[in-house]
Amino acid sequence: MQVELFVGPLTAHFAPALAAAAPVGERPSTADVSAQIEAWRTWLSDGLVSAGHLSKPLRWDERVENEPQRFRVAVDALRALKLLLVQKRPESASGLLPPRPELDPAWVEQAEAGFAGNPYPQILVPEFWLPGGGGGYFDFTFLCPLPDGHEVQAGSTGSLGGQLAHVRENVLGGTPFDVLLWAGDDEPNADVRRLARHAVGVLEQAVAHALEANVPILIAPAA
Repeated sequence: MQVELFVGPLTAHFAPALAAAAPVGERPSTADVSAQIEAWRTWLSDGLVSAGHLSKPLRWDERVENEPQRFRVAVDALRALKLLLVQKRPESASGLLPPRPELDPAWVEQAEAGFAGNPYPQILVPEFWLPGGGGGYFDFTFLCPLPDGHEVQAGSTGSLGGQLAHVRENVLGGTPFDVLLWAGDDEPNADVRRLARHAVGVLEQAVAHALEANVPILIAPAA
């Protein structure tokens, strides 16, 4: 099974669902959805700034002409990456991905503690990553209500990129030149390290586009 890393304006992601949920004759236009996303962002940003979590408001490119990019990644690859990163010595961990890696004792222990103390929280916790205030980075994760009412854990695109690069180099022994190779290696029955490399390759591609275009990343069901 695969999921999609949606990288682009949130208007493009939420407009179809918001329109489908509205009664016939009351479906919002793209402009209406864009205004709703802008109002939601202001509300979210003001809350983070007033709480002292950010020094500058959140800003990203919501222009509808900014075409989103979609990167597919296997769910097992993301699970393998997380399983690797909860081990005491992730650089030497190996083996096949178990049927339910979330029941691994190390995973359970760290999940129950909210992954506190793990050096890779931006990889382990969020399903949604935002550009930081004023285009910068932030290093925390938080429970974030989305414009459609769902709640997910959110983090920072910039901090995610930094942690992925550290994992690639120090845990998986790769270089920036390996990113495309790993992203294209989607063998479903591979071992944990190979699956984790694939996840890192796809995630790093998504982050590179998100930082260049100044847009969020959202994990969503694959179309």
